[in-house]
Amino acid sequence: MKKLNGYWVDENTNFWNVKYYTKERAVLRSKSLVDCTGCLNCEDCEDCIGCLGCIGCIDCEGCKGCEGCIDCLDCVYCEGLTKCIYCTDCKYCIDCKGCRYCDDCIDLESIIISIDREGNYEK
Repeated sequence: MKKLNGYWVDENTNFWNVKYYTKERAVLRSKSLVDCTGCLNCEDCEDCIGCLGCIGCIDCEGCKGCEGCIDCLDCVYCEGLTKCIYCTDCKYCIDCKGCRYCDDCIDLESIIISIDREGNYEK
Protein backbone atom coordinates (compact mmCIF):
# COMPACT_ATOMS: atom_id res chain seq x y z
CA MET A 1 0.00 0.00 0.00
CA LYS A 2 1.45 3.34 -1.02
CA LYS A 3 0.25 6.93 -0.89
CA LEU A 4 -0.13 8.62 -4.28
CA ASN A 5 -1.82 11.96 -5.09
CA GLY A 6 -4.10 11.89 -2.04
CA TYR A 7 -5.05 8.21 -2.32
CA TRP A 8 -3.89 4.94 -0.79
CA VAL A 9 -3.17 2.63 -3.74
CA ASP A 10 -2.82 -1.16 -3.52
CA GLU A 11 -0.97 -3.54 -5.86
CA ASN A 12 -4.09 -3.93 -8.07
CA THR A 13 -4.46 -0.17 -8.53
CA ASN A 14 -7.48 0.10 -6.24
CA PHE A 15 -7.72 3.46 -4.45
CA TRP A 16 -8.95 4.82 -1.09
CA ASN A 17 -9.13 8.56 -0.40
CA VAL A 18 -6.68 9.56 2.36
CA LYS A 19 -9.24 12.10 3.65
CA TYR A 20 -11.57 9.26 4.69
CA TYR A 21 -9.28 6.24 5.10
CA THR A 22 -6.25 5.67 7.29
CA LYS A 23 -3.55 3.47 5.82
CA GLU A 24 -4.61 0.64 8.15
CA ARG A 25 -8.26 0.91 7.07
CA ALA A 26 -7.24 1.04 3.38
CA VAL A 27 -5.16 -2.12 3.87
CA LEU A 28 -8.19 -3.88 5.41
CA ARG A 29 -10.43 -2.78 2.52
CA SER A 30 -7.77 -3.90 0.03
CA LYS A 31 -7.67 -7.36 1.61
CA SER A 32 -11.47 -7.57 1.27
CA LEU A 33 -11.25 -7.15 -2.53
CA VAL A 34 -10.60 -10.30 -4.59
CA ASP A 35 -9.16 -9.73 -8.08
CA CYS A 36 -10.60 -6.20 -8.38
CA THR A 37 -8.74 -3.50 -10.32
CA GLY A 38 -9.10 0.26 -10.59
CA CYS A 39 -11.83 0.50 -7.94
CA LEU A 40 -12.21 3.51 -5.61
CA ASN A 41 -13.32 3.25 -1.95
CA CYS A 42 -14.84 -0.24 -2.44
CA GLU A 43 -14.97 -3.19 -0.02
CA ASP A 44 -15.83 -6.90 0.02
CA CYS A 45 -16.05 -7.13 -3.80
CA GLU A 46 -14.79 -9.76 -6.25
CA ASP A 47 -13.62 -9.53 -9.88
CA CYS A 48 -14.81 -5.91 -10.34
CA ILE A 49 -13.25 -3.24 -12.55
CA GLY A 50 -13.41 0.53 -12.09
CA CYS A 51 -16.20 0.68 -9.51
CA LEU A 52 -16.73 3.52 -7.02
CA GLY A 53 -17.81 3.06 -3.40
CA CYS A 54 -19.40 -0.38 -3.83
CA ILE A 55 -19.88 -3.08 -1.18
CA GLY A 56 -20.12 -6.83 -1.79
CA CYS A 57 -20.36 -6.76 -5.60
CA ILE A 58 -19.15 -9.53 -7.95
CA ASP A 59 -18.06 -9.29 -11.61
CA CYS A 60 -19.22 -5.68 -12.00
CA GLU A 61 -17.74 -2.86 -14.06
CA GLY A 62 -18.07 0.90 -13.59
CA CYS A 63 -20.74 0.71 -10.86
CA LYS A 64 -21.13 3.52 -8.31
CA GLY A 65 -22.33 3.16 -4.71
CA CYS A 66 -23.90 -0.27 -5.27
CA GLU A 67 -24.35 -3.12 -2.83
CA GLY A 68 -24.51 -6.84 -3.61
CA CYS A 69 -24.61 -6.52 -7.41
CA ILE A 70 -23.54 -9.41 -9.67
CA ASP A 71 -22.29 -9.03 -13.26
CA CYS A 72 -23.57 -5.45 -13.63
CA LEU A 73 -22.32 -2.59 -15.81
CA ASP A 74 -22.46 1.13 -14.92
CA CYS A 75 -25.16 0.76 -12.24
CA VAL A 76 -25.66 3.61 -9.72
CA TYR A 77 -26.76 3.15 -6.07
CA CYS A 78 -28.34 -0.22 -6.81
CA GLU A 79 -28.84 -3.14 -4.43
CA GLY A 80 -28.95 -6.88 -5.03
CA LEU A 81 -28.92 -6.77 -8.83
CA THR A 82 -27.92 -9.43 -11.36
CA LYS A 83 -26.67 -8.77 -14.92
CA CYS A 84 -28.03 -5.22 -15.03
CA ILE A 85 -26.85 -2.45 -17.34
CA TYR A 86 -27.16 1.28 -16.64
CA CYS A 87 -29.58 0.87 -13.70
CA THR A 88 -30.15 3.80 -11.30
CA ASP A 89 -31.55 3.52 -7.75
CA CYS A 90 -32.85 -0.02 -8.41
CA LYS A 91 -33.51 -2.89 -5.99
CA TYR A 92 -33.77 -6.62 -6.65
CA CYS A 93 -33.47 -6.32 -10.45
CA ILE A 94 -32.61 -9.40 -12.54
CA ASP A 95 -31.22 -9.17 -16.08
CA CYS A 96 -32.42 -5.57 -16.65
CA LYS A 97 -31.16 -3.10 -19.26
CA GLY A 98 -31.40 0.69 -19.21
CA CYS A 99 -33.51 0.85 -16.04
CA ARG A 100 -33.91 3.97 -13.85
CA TYR A 101 -35.60 4.40 -10.46
CA CYS A 102 -36.79 0.76 -10.49
CA ASP A 103 -38.06 -1.42 -7.66
CA ASP A 104 -38.57 -5.21 -7.88
CA CYS A 105 -38.10 -5.24 -11.67
CA ILE A 106 -37.27 -8.30 -13.79
CA ASP A 107 -36.12 -7.57 -17.37
CA LEU A 108 -38.68 -4.80 -17.84
CA GLU A 109 -37.55 -3.97 -21.37
CA SER A 110 -38.17 -7.40 -22.81
CA ILE A 111 -41.27 -8.61 -20.95
CA ILE A 112 -44.26 -8.55 -23.23
CA ILE A 113 -47.56 -9.58 -21.79
CA SER A 114 -50.37 -10.47 -24.15
CA ILE A 115 -53.80 -11.04 -22.80
CA ASP A 116 -56.07 -13.34 -24.73
CA ARG A 117 -59.84 -13.18 -24.84
CA GLU A 118 -60.18 -15.43 -21.80
CA GLY A 119 -58.03 -13.18 -19.61
CA ASN A 120 -54.95 -15.43 -19.67
CA TYR A 121 -51.57 -13.93 -20.27
CA GLU A 122 -48.28 -15.03 -21.76
CA LYS A 123 -44.79 -13.70 -21.20
